[in-house]
Amino acid sequence: MVVHAHTQPGINNSIRAGVDQIHHGAFIDEEGVRGILDRDLWYMPTLRVTCDKNLGAWPDRPWMIEEMSQAQPIHREGARLAHELGVKIAFGCDYPSSKHVWQIGDAALWELMELTWVGLSPMEAIVAATKTTAEAYRLGDLGTLEPGKRADLLVVTGDPLDDVAVLYDQANINLVMKDGVVESAGDEFARHYAIREPQPEDRPQYDPLADAPD
Repeated sequence: MVVHAHTQPGINNSIRAGVDQIHHGAFIDEEGVRGILDRDLWYMPTLRVTCDKNLGAWPDRPWMIEEMSQAQPIHREGARLAHELGVKIAFGCDYPSSKHVWQIGDAALWELMELTWVGLSPMEAIVAATKTTAEAYRLGDLGTLEPGKRADLLVVTGDPLDDVAVLYDQANINLVMKDGVVESAGDEFARHYAIREPQPEDRPQYDPLADAPD
């Protein structure tokens, strides 16, 4: 069971009700964090919701900007404490969002950076986004690269273990594989890409090697 809870007493009520995950917690306090820890629940902070970038995403909703501004330091203090105490941190970005500042697909990668800014190492942030979140949703075929699990992976330029920000730059994404099938590939990996469904015989067939470098 998942509950979206920002404030007390809603957070404590949710914990006592026996939920599995607390999402957001923009105004979470120490009691809430420790309650999540004591019950061995998952906390999904979605820090992107109250980040500086998102404050400019809703020009037509000044009341939201005011609330998010008030929550911003509290939200991060709570997430930082959760990490320090060893709370199981799951990953989410509360997507979709406003088109004023967010592009399709960038919210999750921004959230990775937000997690590192409250104390998680790059590896801890990536584990939260993969292994821990899969465990939180009881998805046994996702989350880690192991035989028998779905082959979802990225091939990137740069080392995200030094700085997860390399993932935010789309130019660094060289290959995307989902369920063992290459869905997107840059020039260097074009030979690995193929259209899933056979095309009509009278249609020119796509040759991934035609434009690939020698």
